[in-house]
Amino acid sequence: MLQVSGGDLTGDPAYPPCSPVNTPRAGKWVTTFLWFAWEGNELVGRPRPPYRSTLEMRLRRVSGTALGVGITGIVRGSAHDEYDYIQGERDSSFNVDGDVVVSGTVAPHAAGFIDGASLGGRVQGPTSFTDSGGAISRCTNVQYYLEVRRPGGLDDDPTVPPLFPGFGPAPVGAPAPGDGAGAPIGSGRALEESARMP
Repeated sequence: MLQVSGGDLTGDPAYPPCSPVNTPRAGKWVTTFLWFAWEGNELVGRPRPPYRSTLEMRLRRVSGTALGVGITGIVRGSAHDEYDYIQGERDSSFNVDGDVVVSGTVAPHAAGFIDGASLGGRVQGPTSFTDSGGAISRCTNVQYYLEVRRPGGLDDDPTVPPLFPGFGPAPVGAPAPGDGAGAPIGSGRALEESARMP
């Protein structure tokens, strides 16, 4: 599961906020799902149907300490917010608008417990958040969080009513994307078992 968020406020001039604030109406927060596998020395994540993301995330290890594994990489493409059990489908999309740099740290986790792996950091470079009405907020610094998830569960089950609906677009007669919409090999939340950062 990949979550990307942009900020309207910041106390650090090195990490400026997105502009304009309060745009899109549903917020600068997108959840999507990628499958990861090794390609050479890079761990590469891509979506699978029925997810509508076109994101491609490429990560590689640059350091390792007791505090975790440092990574760098790139990301390109865009992702519309997928279904989650808090607000359903949010009317918000994340877009990579140019060359960006991904940095972050894989937090320590018990060997052999792939479900414990998580990665957090920043995407720096031209990005934006948009909605179906054409609203756009441009960013140069956003945060991301990548967490291994097994197929199924509340985050991705359109049969579970959202807790706080109202921020998503009107339904068009199709089920919300997710396991119930026919996702192959689960829900797109898991790293391949062989794809754990060494």
